[in-house]
Amino acid sequence: DLAVEAVGDSAPRKGQPFPQMRFLLYRSAGGGLPPHTDLSRSNRRGQSSKHTFILYLTSCDAGGATVLLQSLSEPAALAAVTPQRGRLLIFPHECPHMAQEVVASGLPKILLRGE
Repeated sequence: DLAVEAVGDSAPRKGQPFPQMRFLLYRSAGGGLPPHTDLSRSNRRGQSSKHTFILYLTSCDAGGATVLLQSLSEPAALAAVTPQRGRLLIFPHECPHMAQEVVASGLPKILLRGE
């Protein structure tokens, strides 16, 4: 199966997701991630990943948002994406982001992350 990648104002390009996907489970309150960027991965054909995807498998009533940031040095929020079951978030690896802490009423937070 091929995925379609939109690139700026140009026509969509075809691509394939990398097979190194992983599930993340936040089972207790307080779990989150500080501001960071994601690393690129390479496959056996020498292709490198450029985007991260997050597929939310549960909804969080409170906390647990993925916050896209302007920069790592000045982490002003550009957008906060609330986990909703079935929501797909795609962003470039170099986009700084963080995961807000999950609170008890938002548990469990489960997502699938990949490139």
